[in-house]
Amino acid sequence: MDLRGVATPGTPSRRTGHRPKYIQYEGLHPARREHAPNAAPSPRRSISSPLALPATAFRGRVTELVEREARTGSRRHVVVLAVDGLTYETAAGTWTKARTERVESVLPTTSSAGWLSSLTGAPVSAHAVPGVVFTPRPAPVRSASDLINVFDYRGPDLTTVRENVFSDARLHGYLPLAVLGDLEAYDCAWRDVLLRDAVPVTGHRFYTGSPAGFAMDGGDAYRAPSPAAVGSEVRTAIDAALARHGDSGPCLVWCYIELDRHVHHHGYDAHVRECLRGLEQVALELTARDLLVLAHSDHGLTPTRHDPGLAELLDTASRRHGFVMGGAGRIRWIYPAPGSEDRLTAELRRRLPASVRLVDSDTLLPPGSPGRARIGPISLVALAEDFVTDPAYTHDHGSALDAELYTPLSTWR
Repeated sequence: MDLRGVATPGTPSRRTGHRPKYIQYEGLHPARREHAPNAAPSPRRSISSPLALPATAFRGRVTELVEREARTGSRRHVVVLAVDGLTYETAAGTWTKARTERVESVLPTTSSAGWLSSLTGAPVSAHAVPGVVFTPRPAPVRSASDLINVFDYRGPDLTTVRENVFSDARLHGYLPLAVLGDLEAYDCAWRDVLLRDAVPVTGHRFYTGSPAGFAMDGGDAYRAPSPAAVGSEVRTAIDAALARHGDSGPCLVWCYIELDRHVHHHGYDAHVRECLRGLEQVALELTARDLLVLAHSDHGLTPTRHDPGLAELLDTASRRHGFVMGGAGRIRWIYPAPGSEDRLTAELRRRLPASVRLVDSDTLLPPGSPGRARIGPISLVALAEDFVTDPAYTHDHGSALDAELYTPLSTWR
């Protein structure tokens, strides 16, 4: 997850590597598809990739599980580890005791969009949370003040989607519990919508508490927690939730772990592998107690370098044409000033490097949909490592490379 928005012309502060070596220009009218693979094709995507479940199938999968448990009288507790920023390949290669399926995330591959689609079953076009920075209403965007950062926004009407996996659990006699974990750091309307109908369980942070996470003085120096401490605290949080609520009936426990915070800075390193092995040990201990345990994620991350040349190109174009930029990470929404779209499009098509594709936003989200109404008419999609990002990052997400797009659904039984 990244709550800092975009450090680009006319947007709230955030992120902004190496200059791309090649120049290539893309048209604006590829085939229209909401799903990411066809929206921004990448040379890294294998055409023989196994079929993947859509992220929107997660809600139905869990609901079927609790419905079956209720119908058969087993009524076992169900625990879901929600690990932010985990690729399918990393999970499948580390969780050796689990059955791991490949899941295809949504576009944009961001936490705000991905988690909401997983828990509600709604695509981005319907729940209308297209990433981090966007306009909350289909009106002309004239300045950054017309945009919101979803992790700061406390206003109304973020989405019309109401039901989710937690409301489903209640219908089948399960008490839904949400261990906020690292979501305690994000007090916003998006979190309220995401966890609607769940009983919050607080007091357990994994990557956003001190000494882990960021320095207590508010600085940006990331401090990695001990992988052993992460596993221990996850175990403690789940045990505490069940000790408090589990005697009254079966529970669905969803526990959020922001591994993404580490991966942004260090990639999928030894810390990640050790942390995942610790989480698998927790899962095995829970299954030994006859609990059902699953894990899922919102998106993966891919190596990304900040490109100062691209940042300057966009700054210059913004000064000339007056556009505002939203989005986050490796995908950006462009809101042109009235009457400037054709000139801006022509200039960007001439000047953008091969690492970036300029696309008609109608190819990313269905025209006329609530989600499409909140993004600009044209968008920038990263196709390679060079883009605009936080210079402290080694990895980022938002676009549609395999590492960003494919996530796990793992089951221990």
